[in-house]
Amino acid sequence: MRGRPKVGAISNELSIPASDSAPGALRWDRVMDHMRAIESPLAHVPQSALPALVEVTACHATLAAAFRPAPLSAPITFMRATATPSGESSLRAWRASARGALDIIDVPYEHDHMMRADALAVIGPIIRDLFANRVRHSE
Repeated sequence: MRGRPKVGAISNELSIPASDSAPGALRWDRVMDHMRAIESPLAHVPQSALPALVEVTACHATLAAAFRPAPLSAPITFMRATATPSGESSLRAWRASARGALDIIDVPYEHDHMMRADALAVIGPIIRDLFANRVRHSE
């Protein structure tokens, strides 16, 4: 497994500004201002928790980069975040593990924004319809 991502990579992933005077350092006050400006759910996290959040995000990024789905015989529906350039590598991993049907549904969002209200307004009905269809076919 590769080493941990650098602070700059994590700040990019979290969409937070780095310090102008010390490359790689974060100014938590600016981070909080930025989170409020973009109406991020992170704006409600106490500022004192942000260093731990960066550490957890670094760990998550490391684990996500190493993830390889196990073979799966069940049907898979892959929601492809078309605004995320790295989505194709994730899709390749799921294709390699799919032993049953693999349906791909493109959604015009970044992966990290798929749980935002505007994205869920589009994705939620898709998932609802998929579940309803599965239930109808299983009865």
